[in-house]
Amino acid sequence: MSDAPAAVPNEVSPSTIVSPGNAIAGHLARLGLRTDFDEDRFFLILSIFIGVFSGLAVVCFRVAIDWSRIALLGPLPHPGALRIIGAPTAVGLLVAVLVIHFFPAVRGSGVNQTKAALYIFNGFIPFKNAIGKFICSALAIGSGQSLGPEDPSLQIGASLASALGRRLELSREKLRLLAPVGAAAGLAAAFNAPISAVLFVIEEVIGRWSAGILGSVVLSAISSVVVMRWFLGADALFRIPVTAFVHPGELIAYAGLGVAGAFAAAIFSRAIGYFRPRLRALPRWTQYLQPAIAGLLIGLIGWLGFPQVMGAGYEFMD
Repeated sequence: MSDAPAAVPNEVSPSTIVSPGNAIAGHLARLGLRTDFDEDRFFLILSIFIGVFSGLAVVCFRVAIDWSRIALLGPLPHPGALRIIGAPTAVGLLVAVLVIHFFPAVRGSGVNQTKAALYIFNGFIPFKNAIGKFICSALAIGSGQSLGPEDPSLQIGASLASALGRRLELSREKLRLLAPVGAAAGLAAAFNAPISAVLFVIEEVIGRWSAGILGSVVLSAISSVVVMRWFLGADALFRIPVTAFVHPGELIAYAGLGVAGAFAAAIFSRAIGYFRPRLRALPRWTQYLQPAIAGLLIGLIGWLGFPQVMGAGYEFMD
């Protein structure tokens, strides 16, 4: 199957599949195995393997982040000013060079790119994107850039799934559906929580509930978390302390916190949408300096007494 994007069908639904996995059936026949190939059944089995591969990739990604953090910020809990300010600044410049010259497709949100693969590019995500996202994100997060591993993990999983689907020469419709399956696997391993990943991918990536894809998404998410916990343990990202419900009035505070968080998230999202086109409109040479300046500002904030802004921030929220 060619790597070039093909025409886009109008609907994403397993019921619209018009051709079985003839290529896979041919491979099985050459091996002397049964050729009554059921692509739907194979798709479910493939979802488990996608979860396993994505889980392994995210494990390596998490280890790479830790190695980068130790190499750039040092093994001590309180690095010196030179490391705090210099590491995110220098890595920002390095990542800019990597993205501009080697991995231009990894800039931006992995969620949006996965949605584009699902609805525009027939499930095509270059495997190069997974490599670029892995390297650039591990360096950036490890240096203290204010980022998290969830979005890169999602895109890494989706890229692996797309590459595997093309390798197996799946039908066009099945290849499209592999993008959210891989995304769920990557996100589940990042969160160490399969249910959260399934809900996020169904709501945010696919955009609607579909019984035809739900089973595959669940299988990939669960298998990736099993791999993740096998290597890194079953500890949750956040340890919730034991609390006692004393008065019903506490619910008002929880509701208020939810409303405040929604407003803050909306402002943050709009700010990104406001600044992104304006920064992209600046002269090209400034794109080399933008991540470095952002890293410098993050490092200065961390050095001035707010280290929780650096990196993913899980340890501070915990």
